Amino acid sequence: YVDLSVNGVSGPVNIGEIDGALRISGNSGNINLAQSGRGSSISGNSGTTTINLRRLYAGGLWLSGNSGAIKLYIAAELNAVVKVSGISGSVSSELPDVKFKKIGASDYYARIGSGGPTVNVHGSSGSVLLGRYLE
Repeated sequence: YVDLSVNGVSGPVNIGEIDGALRISGNSGNINLAQSGRGSSISGNSGTTTINLRRLYAGGLWLSGNSGAIKLYIAAELNAVVKVSGISGSVSSELPDVKFKKIGASDYYARIGSGGPTVNVHGSSGSVLLGRYLE
C-alpha cells in the first residue's frame, strides 16, 4: 500500500500494481499502469494512457484533460461503469456485450458487467478504447 504522486515528467511513466491513491498530472510521455489504485486521478497528460483494470475500488478512477489516447484493458470479472464527457476524440469498445451509448453531444456511457464503481473521463481530446485485459 502506497500513495503516489507523479507530476511533470517529460518521458514515459510505468507504474506497477499499487493499492494506494495514485495522482498523475502534467506529464508529456506515455503512461502505463498495471492497475489503478484507490481513488486514482490522471489529469493533463499528453501521451497515451494505458491502464489494466482487474479491479476498481469504490472511489473509481478519474481521467481529465488528457490529450492522448486512453486505453482501458478490462478483466473479464470486472463490473464497472464508464462515463465519458466533453470528449473531442472517439470512443470504442472491443469488449463483447459492452457498447458505448451516446447520451449528449460529446458524452457517452457504458456498463461493464453488472455495473459498479465508475471510470470518469472528462474533457479529453484523444480517443477512449475499452479492450480485453490479457495477462
